[in-house]
Amino acid sequence: MFAFWGFLVLGLTILEAYGALFIADFAVPVIGTWPVVGFLEDLFGVLVFVGIVIFAVLRLTNSPATHGRDSRFFGSHTKGAWLILFMIFNVVWTLFLYRGAQINTGVFPFKSGAFASEWTASLLAPLGEGANEWLETIGIWLQIGVVLVFLLIVLHSKHLHIGAAP
Repeated sequence: MFAFWGFLVLGLTILEAYGALFIADFAVPVIGTWPVVGFLEDLFGVLVFVGIVIFAVLRLTNSPATHGRDSRFFGSHTKGAWLILFMIFNVVWTLFLYRGAQINTGVFPFKSGAFASEWTASLLAPLGEGANEWLETIGIWLQIGVVLVFLLIVLHSKHLHIGAAP
C-alpha cells in the first residue's frame, strides 16, 4: 500500500527533477515551496522504503524455493518481482541523493519539512559544496534515468495493470 500511494505523491518529485534540469531552484507552481509538500514527499519516500523492506521480507520468508507449493508466491514471476522492488529502491535512493545535495547547494525549494532530505544533506555536507553540486546533477540524471527505465520495464511486464487499473 505504501508503494502505491508513495508513487502518487512522489510523482511531484519526478516533476521537480525534470524542472531542476533546466532551472536550478525549480519549484512546482503554487505548491512547490510549501513545507507540508516537502514533508509529505519525504514521508512517502520513507514509507515506500519501509514497504520495500516488508515486501522483501515477505518474499524471502515465503520463497517457493524453500516452501514449494505451500509458498504464497508459488508459480509467480519471482525474478520480475525482485526487479520491480530493486527499481522502486532505486527511485527512492536517487530521490534522497539529489534532494540532500540540493539542500547543501542552496537550491532546494523547501525551507523546512523535508526531514529525510535534510538528514541526507547532513550526511553529504562534509563533502563540500563542489561535490554536492556534482552529486545534485548526477542524482537528478540518475533519478530521471531510473524512472524512465522503470517505465519501460513496467510497460513490458505484467505490472502494467497496476497503473492501468481504474
